Amino acid sequence: MTIDPFLRISVLGTVRNADLVVPADQPATALLPQLLGLLGEGRGPQGTYTLATALGEPIDMQRPIGELGLHDGTILRLSRETEAPPVPVISDLVDATAEHETTGRWTEVSRGWVLGACSALTMLTALVILLQVRGADALEIGIAAGGLYVISTLCRLLRKDLAWTYFAAAGVLGLWWAWQQFLAGWSPLLILLIWLAVQLAALAIHTPQRFAHLAGLAVLAIATGAWWLIHFLVNDPVRAGAVTATLALLLLGLTPRLALSVAGVFKADDAVGRGAHLALSEVAGRLDRAHQVLSVAVALLALLWALGMSPVAGAATGNVWTLGITIALIVAWTLRGRHFPLATERAAIYGATLAATATVVWSQRETIWAPLAAVGLALILAAVLFVRISDLAGAQLRRAATWLETLAVVATIPVLVGMFNLYSQLLESFR
Repeated sequence: MTIDPFLRISVLGTVRNADLVVPADQPATALLPQLLGLLGEGRGPQGTYTLATALGEPIDMQRPIGELGLHDGTILRLSRETEAPPVPVISDLVDATAEHETTGRWTEVSRGWVLGACSALTMLTALVILLQVRGADALEIGIAAGGLYVISTLCRLLRKDLAWTYFAAAGVLGLWWAWQQFLAGWSPLLILLIWLAVQLAALAIHTPQRFAHLAGLAVLAIATGAWWLIHFLVNDPVRAGAVTATLALLLLGLTPRLALSVAGVFKADDAVGRGAHLALSEVAGRLDRAHQVLSVAVALLALLWALGMSPVAGAATGNVWTLGITIALIVAWTLRGRHFPLATERAAIYGATLAATATVVWSQRETIWAPLAAVGLALILAAVLFVRISDLAGAQLRRAATWLETLAVVATIPVLVGMFNLYSQLLESFR
């Protein structure tokens, strides 16, 4: 908005041009009759004419000219609204260059991110060199990573861009710590658990989705407890993995309702049912919170399912029960992804499916059929992008997928029982 009471503009008409000094507090519609007379244009009904910038962008005729962001010397073109606007013609390259807006310009935002990244990268380089020269162990690397996490948390009070760059630097040192602990003989699952817990706790501080990441910590604790309990009770890793993957599949089906409950959506529904009036913003906030919780929970359950499927898929062809549970779990898990609305949720589910399928292919790498089947699957997935089906065919496919998903979910329990040789033990007991 200009602070001067007058603005100098140049108007190009169809008959003649004019350089004018106009009051900045008047809209273009109020000045239009005098403008038409100066330019020798024919009179028409209100709204017949419009003004556009040199780049062809029409201006708001109802707002005061001083509020349109125009500068002294701006060139405007007069045209009828019923006609196609004339092709913008550039007569002054300097003015066109000054008015041209392009993305990626050096702004205050980009300045903060670039300088923050340089600061964090310099700090990370200095710490890596210092730790390398000292021959630091995993404990010192972990302390350095924790220090960067603390710095990123403190920086969040001042600048978010600086906080995020130091958060990324802390993550790099965290990965170095994880590698050192792996070389020291730590369990990879324990390292992954600690790394995920630290990341979720840090994200709960750095992002507005604090509730979702705190809920993710709770899901991580439950998944970890279930993992260790199952592997404590079941010695065979293949059977334990099958039980873990089945549990993750069942929890995936319960996750949407639990997310809605934790986010308070059901409580809001009960309040509306009792006659209360809730603001639309409050309801939308609860729904957004439910989606955030659901996304984090689905990602963690997908990781749990993939870890459980790893030994099962690796021994898929060992016997008929292992092959059956592998097929049932992959089919049920993949088809269950249809019920989740967000792209991040489906990406996590389908990524876990891809990991399990790749494990099966890798276990059969010495045969010719496994790589060929993987190639065929890749071609089918690519071909799906070019297939367009009718609404009726889509409804029929969804119905068939629902039946197949139900069958696969129901089949997991008896097949899982068969993996523990309970059927053969029952037959032996009746002989």
